Formats: sequence, structure tokens, C-alpha cells
Amino acid sequence: MKNLLFSLNLLFTLVIFGQNQANNWYFGQNAGLNFSSGNPVALTDGALNTPEGCSTISDSTGNLLFYTDGIDVWNKNHNLMPNGSGLLGASSSTQSGIIVPHPGDNNLYYVFSLAEIAGPNGLRYSLVDMSLDSGLGDVVVAQKNVLLYTPTSEKISAIKHSNGNDIWVVTHEGNSNKFVSYLVTNSGIIMIPVVTELGHSPIDVYDNIGAMKISPDGTKIAVVYSSEVLELFEFNTTTGKLSNNIQITDFNQGLSLSYIYGVEFSSNSKYLYVSESQDGIIQFDVSSFNYNDILNSRYDIATNGMSFGDLPHSALQLGPDKKIYVAHFNNEYLGVINNPNSPGNQVDYEYNGVFLEGGISKAGLPPFIQSFFYSYIEVADSCLGDSTAFSINGSQNFDSVLWDLGDGTISTQQSLDHLYSASGTYQVELTIVDGTDIITQTKEVTVHDLPEANIPTDIILCSNVLGDPLDLTSQNQLILGNQSNLEFDITYHLSYQDAEDGLNAILSPFQTEQSETTIYARLFNLNNSKCNSITQFQIKYENSPEFELYENWYLCEGQNVTISLSNNFDSYLWSTGEVSNSITLEATGEYWVEVSNIYGNLICTETKFFNVIISQVAQINSVEISDWTNNDNTISIEVEGLGDYLYSIDGINYQESNLFSNVKHGDLTVYVKDKYNCGTVTKDVFLLYYPRFFTPNGDGFNDNWLIKSLETESDYTIDIFDRYGVLIKQLNSQDNFWDGTFNGFKMNSDDYWFVLTLLNGNMYRGHFALKR
Repeated sequence: MKNLLFSLNLLFTLVIFGQNQANNWYFGQNAGLNFSSGNPVALTDGALNTPEGCSTISDSTGNLLFYTDGIDVWNKNHNLMPNGSGLLGASSSTQSGIIVPHPGDNNLYYVFSLAEIAGPNGLRYSLVDMSLDSGLGDVVVAQKNVLLYTPTSEKISAIKHSNGNDIWVVTHEGNSNKFVSYLVTNSGIIMIPVVTELGHSPIDVYDNIGAMKISPDGTKIAVVYSSEVLELFEFNTTTGKLSNNIQITDFNQGLSLSYIYGVEFSSNSKYLYVSESQDGIIQFDVSSFNYNDILNSRYDIATNGMSFGDLPHSALQLGPDKKIYVAHFNNEYLGVINNPNSPGNQVDYEYNGVFLEGGISKAGLPPFIQSFFYSYIEVADSCLGDSTAFSINGSQNFDSVLWDLGDGTISTQQSLDHLYSASGTYQVELTIVDGTDIITQTKEVTVHDLPEANIPTDIILCSNVLGDPLDLTSQNQLILGNQSNLEFDITYHLSYQDAEDGLNAILSPFQTEQSETTIYARLFNLNNSKCNSITQFQIKYENSPEFELYENWYLCEGQNVTISLSNNFDSYLWSTGEVSNSITLEATGEYWVEVSNIYGNLICTETKFFNVIISQVAQINSVEISDWTNNDNTISIEVEGLGDYLYSIDGINYQESNLFSNVKHGDLTVYVKDKYNCGTVTKDVFLLYYPRFFTPNGDGFNDNWLIKSLETESDYTIDIFDRYGVLIKQLNSQDNFWDGTFNGFKMNSDDYWFVLTLLNGNMYRGHFALKR
């Protein structure tokens, strides 16, 4: 260990690549940020006023060196360098340029500049020597605006060569599908580029607009074109060549006035972010480098719905804190994607993330060598009691590795598992020696408290509330115990797997139709849901009493009524105070009975109300008869009394209706009884009938005309007339038929009329025919 530390001290005087060189940003209208404290702090001293392109560079300790808009170069005092004007870049280019340190000389920096929309100035470089102008730096006269390639689109990015020393600078030829890669070495820029002809060609000059970024691990390049085209390539940091392109188009299903502008990778190179005018910010998981997987992984983080030119979400840029910052055109805030290494629903995007303290964001943010942001430390927050796994991203072998895990533990292993003894946040530092480079990175690792879910009591309810809403949060305090609800929260699930995965949480209030349900409670740390504990309890429904009871019970006058229930229940309580399963009542009124099943401390009850109603023997007020037919007569019985009655005309077959139809003539008795057998009343009636014709021909059949069923009438008269109103015959109870003669003479075949007069004065009329 001592030898390793001694070696580190010796090498610390050499180039420390990427340390803090992206700590200062100047962009937009007098806007700036400083990341030296770990969090961005607004800078208000910048001289820059650019609608888009800009670039900044700091030294290895984070001190500002200079910045540019692609046309002018300002030193750290915010003054133009003596020869810092007239660069042939364009401030209105998406990426007007990038600043690249000379790998072999700490005083030299290359300022690469780009023209706008495939203009003739193309890609050029100007060399800044920091030893000039008393250490404030200046552009070397002999190496200013040196043409490298023309025309070019508004795209540029840089990454370290696989040798860990040299730097690739990659741009895109204007109006073509060629990528151009220049290598910056200890000897300077190799002027012959590596050209890859692959992928999309801009459909017009404006399609040259849009950014390009290389992933921090150097394996991928992403390019966007304003015509709604996103391309992803594999990149070889040894050869500078691109291969295996994947193209995604039509982000808005053909909507007009939509375009893509910004693009950026997460520091772990797993996720790609794109800013689009209609859909806002979109995340893709590009780790598989498979078209379908990438397309299906799309997650819309923020939406715009803006028109062309509004640029609400413009440039995207990784910061030293591994967060991605989002330019909002003409806004005093930058947006921030706080967790870009996480899947879409966990990225925590803040639209107004950083206040610029008077500065104004435009469309651009300064690009840097993407290797600056490569996250060597691979670690995730853990739970107390679980091992925390540390490893180094990538498969590269380094000369030496030194871990400081923040709790006094030191290790020289490439990867290791460590068990922290207490919860808290630890500052982990990784120092890597790679040839002449010393790379030091720090990262905060939080070990979260692991909750312990207490087993709550089961929820036991009565079945007569089955299906009613149930507040599961009533179990929260039992599960938490003495643990704080400010640190932990609880979700409820229907399966253990769902609880373990944190999926398909049950909403409260909860409803179930099952008599027994197992509920899994997931108690988790609010700051890291992976730190969780699972317990379970039952929701059970015990049987409530079920019994039938008539709503109305009928009491015969002078009698009582007994009501009996099943004796299978645990307790009974009647409104009279009776506690047995049956009751005898003698008075009318409204009553209730409460029946219970008892399960320990749980009492399930069912209460029903009923009425006791008097039932009297009916009184027949009248019997209305419609007769004079053979078998189509009707009888209607009118009664009074307190009761529910049934009616009959034979004493055997009863009906609820008091109306009888299709009744045959003759003597009848009507019967009325109440449904509850309190008594029956009767009344005799008779139905009259007269024949419609008779045939007095002496054959012994139908020789006489008479009205049937008059036998019960004590006296009556029947007058028979011919068609001319002549009285032909008068009948009575002693002489009750006519033989068809008048004064001993046979009457002719004809129609005859009659009038029946009863003793009570009722009169009935009709007519009949005599046929010979």
C-alpha cells in the first residue's frame, strides 16, 4: 500500500486528465455555472451572449481558463484575448465548437469551430497557448482558423482514444452521410481524417441542425437531425470508425413543425436522452443496441406541445455531477434530469432546476470531451445489513486502483463487496493510475436503514359487511411499530411477488368479495425502496346470522301469535326484552329481533324489523251479480274488515281476487276467509237464466219457456208481449212457464218480449224466439 501511495504522489505532477476541466460553463445571455462545490452555482460575470453554440474549458483543479462562442475567445478575466476575435465558427450553430487539451502539452488547447448549416467555413481549429499574455492565454497567430474539413453540419463531439491518451474529435459532413474523425495526439492533430460513410443524409440545409454526442464510455455515437431522425452508431475508439447504425424516425407520427435538437447520454452510457419540440425530453435504453428493444424502451420524461422555434427543451449536457442539464430558450432557469442513470420513471426531472441569477438560457450549452463524464465508479445505494458492491465500469485493466470507501476502509481490488456497520452517506473515492494518467473520482454512497415490518393482527369482520370498503392504512401503525412514518412507508399487495417487486399496490379503501384474503404489506425506506421488509396478515369474514322473518305477522282477534327462529345462533334479543329464540305476542305493533353469532371479541349481529297486524273475520257488504247467461255470468264480492282475504264460490278453491267470471247460472254460496285462518263468512246467491228460444211442438223437448233459478224468489211476475206490445201471458211463482198458446190457440213462430218484476221492485227485460 505504501508503494502504491508513493507512486501516486510521483505521478500527480503529470497530466491528470479530465479532473474538474468541465467545472465552469458559460452559455446563453451572460449565463454561467460553476460546479466546484459539487452542486451548480450560478455565475453572473460572463461576457458571452450567444443564441446557441459555446464552449468552455477549465484546468485540472477546476479554475476557469477561457471560453468561446465560436467567433470570439474570452480569458478567465472575461476579456477578449488579444488575438481572440474573428474565429470562423458560428454562434448560431447547434454546436459551434469544442475545446480539446493538447495531450502532450498542458499549456496548449485546440478550439475546434463549426460553421452553421453546412456553411463553407466548415470545421477549423485555432490553437490557444496559455503561456501567452502573462498566463491569460491567447490564440496563436500562425494556427488560427486552420481549415480541416468543409462543409460540415452543426455537430461535433470528442472522446479519448482507447490508448487513454489521444483524443478523437468527430464531426459530420454537411449534406451527406459521412462522419469525419480527427485524432489529436501528443504530436498535434493528424490532418488526414478517418471517414465513415454510413446512415442518414440531411434532406435540406436545415436538416444539418441538431447535436451529436459520443457516449462517455466511447462505445456509441448518437446523432439527431431536425427532420425528426435519430441515429445511433457503434464507435471504435481505436480506429475512429462508426458501424452498425440504428435509425429511429417519426417521433410525432407525422405532426408538422416538430424537430429534434439536443441529444445526450447518461454517464453510465446506458440511457440516451433526446429533446424534441413536441414530445419534450425522451429517454431510450440503448444498452442492448437492438432496434426493437430501444424503440420499446421509449419513455417521455417531459412534454412540450410547442410550435417550431419555441425551443422549450433545447441542448442537453452532462455535468460533472453526472446530472443532465437542459437549456430552455429565453428562460432564467435550466432544467435538470437528476438521475439520468435510472429508468424513465425514476429520473426526477425538474423543469426549473437551476436558477441562473439574472442570466438567460438560450438554446445551447457548452460541450466537453465526453470522457470527462465517464463514471468509473459503479455502485448503488444499499441497505444496512446488505453488502455494497463496488466495481469499475468497463473491462479495461489499469496499472493500479485505490478505493477509499469513506469509513476508513481502503482497497486495491478492481471490484469488492463491503459491509458498512452503520447507515449514512459515505464519500467514496476511486483513484486509478492508467499509464501517465491519474484519474480520481468521488461518489456519494448512501446506506439506508432497513425497516423491520411487524406482523399485525388479522382483520376479522362480519360477513354482512363483505364487499364494503376497507381502510388498510389502519394497519400502518401496527406494522411500523416504533419506526418513523417520515422515513418509511407501506404499500399493500395481493401476492408476495408483487410485494417483493413493489408492483400492483392495492389502493385503499380496499374491497373484496372473498371470505378470506391474504394481504402482503411492504414496509420500505422512502429514500430507497429496495430497503424493504414484507409481512402479511389475513382479512377474514366470520358468518353473520342469516335467517328468514316475515315482515308482517297477523293476529286473530282475541288470540296470540308465536314467532320462532332457528336455535342455531348464539344469542337473541327481542324488542320486548325476550332472549329466547321464540316469542308469543298478543298486541299489534312494530317489533324487532337481534340475532348474534359470537367469535371471541367479535360479535356478528343481524337485526330485522317486523309488524304484528290484527286480522278480523270479514263482513260481506254486498255481492254484485251480472247474470242472464248460461255460463258467462260474473260475481263481485265486497267486504270490510282488517285482514287479508281470500274468496271462493265453492268453499274449496280460493283466490285473492274478489271477482269471479264465467260463472254458470244457478244457486251458489260465496265464501270469504282471511289468509291466516281467523274465520270464514258465507252468503247464498243465485244467478238467473232464460232460454233464447223454445220449440213447443209436443216432442217433450224444450216445449215450454221459463226463467230458471227463480225458485228462491217468493213472488214475482213475468209479462210476455208480442212484437206489437199485446200482453200474451203473465207468469208467477205458481204459474211459471208458457207453452206458446194464447186463449187456447197456438202462437205463430216469432220474437216475443218479457218483463220480470221481483218482489223488491227490480225489473229485468229480454226477448226470445218461438220456433215451430
